[in-house]
Amino acid sequence: YVARFSNLFHPHNIILQVMLAWGIVGLACVLTLGFYFARESIRLVRAGADELIPPFIAMAALAAPSLIDGSLHHLLPVSIFAACAGMMGSKMRRQPAEA
Repeated sequence: YVARFSNLFHPHNIILQVMLAWGIVGLACVLTLGFYFARESIRLVRAGADELIPPFIAMAALAAPSLIDGSLHHLLPVSIFAACAGMMGSKMRRQPAEA
């Protein structure tokens, strides 16, 4: 076990769930990646990528209630969120590797 309380069912809060499962270091990693992804996703939607508005709304609709309910604890909502995140990620610009 990474964290001492990782065997708890779920606290109905995604931040507490990640912290209990992976500890503070894991939570910091997830939050760092999550903020970067959210910033880039918002930039894409604001830039006029109209095909990305539905997946962005679906992700927001699943992420917002996950702070007070276990909406991202079960397989189907996580699958929908991952599919929408994949759609968003496929349109993100790639930085060229420096040689």
